[in-house]
Amino acid sequence: MNDWVGKIFSPLVVGMMAVLIWEIVARYVFGKPTNWAHETSQLLFGPFFLIDGAYILRWRGHVNIEILYQRFPLRVRAIIDLFVWMLFFFFIGIMVWKTTESAWLSIQLQETSISTWRPPIWPLKLVMPIAAFLMLIQGITIYMGAIYAAVTGRELTQTATKQVRTG
Repeated sequence: MNDWVGKIFSPLVVGMMAVLIWEIVARYVFGKPTNWAHETSQLLFGPFFLIDGAYILRWRGHVNIEILYQRFPLRVRAIIDLFVWMLFFFFIGIMVWKTTESAWLSIQLQETSISTWRPPIWPLKLVMPIAAFLMLIQGITIYMGAIYAAVTGRELTQTATKQVRTG
């Protein structure tokens, strides 16, 4: 699911770049800067950054410190992962809770930016709990793989997943 969602939100970067290029041309070629381009680029980058975090987590693209970690056998690494992922679940649980509260309040107030353009920012705040939930689901998936590796001493691969499903 995170592959699908990540690919849907990825074009937001192209939109952000188009807005910024428009601003550069408007400012330096025509001498008429906009009052909306900077904020629009932020409103486009925010959902991209938030939602694609789960996509990056799915592909293990976040930075890891692996100098010692890679020297351990798979089973030991899996056991370490089980403890480390508990910290992740604590953090992401608080994130889901607090961003949901913030998004709900923002929707109720129909919150807008304080700029002169005043675009609505409640849609961005609504993306925050969705992104946190997607990261939670991805974290659970990775955690289940760590449990499998800790118990069996083998990584859970697509082949192993098919074998588990078929019996």
